[in-house]
Amino acid sequence: MMTEAEERPTWEEMGAYLESAAPVLVRLRGEPTVDFFLDSLGSRFGLRVHGSTTSQDLVSDSPLVALEVSSVLLEDGPTLEIATSVHDLYPHFFAFALSVADRIQVDHLPAETALRRSLRDWRTLFEQLSLLAPERQLGLLGELWLLDRLMDIHGLKALDAWTGPRGEAHDFRIDSSEFEVKTTSGEHRIHQISSDSQLTPSPGRDLFVLSLQFAAGGPGDLSLRGAIEALRKRLTSSATIHFEEVLEDAFQLPPASLAHYSNRLTLRTRPYLVAVGKSFPRITRADVLSIAGRAMSRISDVRYRVDLDGLGWEDGTPEFLAVLPEAPT
Repeated sequence: MMTEAEERPTWEEMGAYLESAAPVLVRLRGEPTVDFFLDSLGSRFGLRVHGSTTSQDLVSDSPLVALEVSSVLLEDGPTLEIATSVHDLYPHFFAFALSVADRIQVDHLPAETALRRSLRDWRTLFEQLSLLAPERQLGLLGELWLLDRLMDIHGLKALDAWTGPRGEAHDFRIDSSEFEVKTTSGEHRIHQISSDSQLTPSPGRDLFVLSLQFAAGGPGDLSLRGAIEALRKRLTSSATIHFEEVLEDAFQLPPASLAHYSNRLTLRTRPYLVAVGKSFPRITRADVLSIAGRAMSRISDVRYRVDLDGLGWEDGTPEFLAVLPEAPT
């Protein structure tokens, strides 16, 4: 049976066709030609976009298990066919297919683009928010503290100095200095070192470890959300875009998720800076290779914890301020 819809059909109207054992074709008004179809005995329900095809990757790698996407050849030429055979999903598929049809006939998008955008939007609608683990939140808050301090000294140049999110060996590199930021919520200044190269300065650079101890805060103290919003206010519009891209790409923290990061923290102690010199307690690649034993070069992952208490300088001391000055008053 073939019918032409005067307006966009409702599910009640479309569902009535399911009572029939005969194949059904409902043509939507508009261009290009788009049909809803129902196979015999309601075995398959779908949408056809006449005069369109889809790329092989979308056909073979359909993002949804219950969705069939194919290019078929009908009497009037190539046709993009989107369908499902899961009867219980027919009402939901109908709403999805209408969104594809509207993008094609109303927004005049190519069929494949319309399909991809509708798939993206529906996935986003039901995607569960994945929050950063507490230790990752603490680590990011520490890096934002240093970014803010470096902006006091270097302005927007500090944003380019944030090298950690780009996969560099150290969190920050600016002028002749490099910084590793380490955070903890513990009572002692003990931090994990994640590789045998993390505490190795680049040639011609001085490496420092910035140690930050946080504790649960109260009203007026800083949250991860607050730290991000405060930094945004210091950035230009183009720098804000770059900043948000870093947060989303490197930390999986899109702007829409910030409301979930409002737990307040406060510094338990003053920020603490330690120069990584010859006396700094660390394990390097050379140390690993010097251990007696066969094939030590095959060891590729070294992790250890180090206590930094008593090795550096607190914020406010001349030594600390010589490396990280305070903002001019």
